[in-house]
Formats: sequence, structure tokens, C-alpha cells
Amino acid sequence: QMVPARALRGLGAGIPAQIVYERVRPEAGQLVQSHSTELNCALRKYTINTPVRMATFFGNAVQETAWLRVTEEINATNRWYAPWIGRGFLQLTHPSNYLNYWHWRGRVIDADVERRLRQAQQQANAQRSNQPLQEVETQLPRQIVVWRTDIAIKKYDSADSAGYYWSMNKANREADVASSNTRHPFTLHTSSEQWPGQRFTFYENVSFRRVSCLINLPGHINRTDPQLNGLVDRYHAYAYAQVLLLDQSIFPDASGVMQFLPENYHVKDEEPR
Repeated sequence: QMVPARALRGLGAGIPAQIVYERVRPEAGQLVQSHSTELNCALRKYTINTPVRMATFFGNAVQETAWLRVTEEINATNRWYAPWIGRGFLQLTHPSNYLNYWHWRGRVIDADVERRLRQAQQQANAQRSNQPLQEVETQLPRQIVVWRTDIAIKKYDSADSAGYYWSMNKANREADVASSNTRHPFTLHTSSEQWPGQRFTFYENVSFRRVSCLINLPGHINRTDPQLNGLVDRYHAYAYAQVLLLDQSIFPDASGVMQFLPENYHVKDEEPR
């Protein structure tokens, strides 16, 4: 129910001029059935245990997993941080985040290997090139590579790493701050698969936006216009999660009257309402 039949996608960071509305792939939602036990355990373990916290978590996780479809970042092999690409339900990315998670798990990591990885990350970040990381890659112990892959392929690791990252960034603290949904009408881009050139609506929410920045772009947390990847998509996912979990009329219509469903809500293969 948190995966719509059609979804918004912003073509650019933040709230871009080009926003499209398109059908999600048939595999969307498949991670729910296969990972439900591990997800529930992670939610309980990391106290993501209120409707608002869960809605905020899934508003991000649904988008980061391409609508609950994959646990590894798509088309990322040439990214400047590859092969330390996003994995898990909150797309753990960069050597430092993997290393910190493994320390959390109590795993022993050779100090020299860790030093070289962190140094290579700094160089890759400065150069916007993954060459420094690739140079270290050939010298990594096999166990490090296995652990890294496990974040995507082991159900426990995919869910637990997300709960860890959420907790490490104190996302519950931001999610718990009461914040209302603000209606944001706009015109779909002419390249949109569905409804090109027509009016549409998504809902902004300050607390959710701040959590999204904590997860993906912490340097922009205090900006009202964060240049966050997939921000519009996340807002769209968050609205669906709120419908499922909050059970309240919290979406204002054009007149300011609160509605139970957001405008253009669309789960089944029918015309949006």
C-alpha cells in the first residue's frame, strides 16, 4: 500500500522544474514480502516504533530502494564513490559509513586497511573520481568485499544497516517534531509519461525534509531549498506512508480543508483521484 501504481520523479535535485509522473515497474514492492521479518526486527531494535517515525523511515526507504524494488543503487558502477555505492534500505554509501557500521557490529578491521580506505574516500571526494578507491580495491581483504556485498544481498544486513544509519543520525529526534503537510501544486513536465502538461500536487513537510537531509545530504538540513536527490519522489512516498500509518485527515485541499487522502492519490490501476 506504500507503493503507488504511478509515482512522481523529479528530474534534478531539490524541487526541479522538470517533474514527471510515471508507472512504477512491476517488481515494485517485492522487498516487502521477502524482507518483512528483518524490517520489523530493525524497526523494533532501533525504536522506529511510532506511526510518524515509521512513515518518515519508509518515505525515505521506499524512494531509496526504487519503490521497494532493489537493495543496491542502480546504474552506479561509474559513480565517483564506486564500488562503495548505496546498499540496503537506506543505501549505505561511502567507505566511512560501511566501516562505521561494521564497527557497530563488533567486527575487527585491520587498522591499515581502514586508514587507506578513509584516505581514498577523501581523495575521491575531492577529485570527484573513484580512481583512488579503485586503487585500494585491489588490496582489500576478501572479507571486506564480502561484508560490503552482504549489505545488499543478506536480508538482515539490508534492514539492520538502515536502522543503524537512522539511529546514528538521530533521525527519530527530527521525525518526532510535529510538522504539517503543505500543499504544493505544480505542472507536470511535457515529457511526463502520464498527464504531461497537467496540474498535479505533492505535499511538503518540514520535519520529513529535515530527516531526508540527515539521511542523504546533512549539510543542507537547515536549508528551505535543499538540493537533495529524489526530494519530490520522497515527498510522494511519504504521503502514501502517512495514509497507511497515520489514519488521519492531514492533507489540505485547495481550500485548506483537510482530507484523508492526498490529491492524485493512486494505488490501483485506475485514474488518480
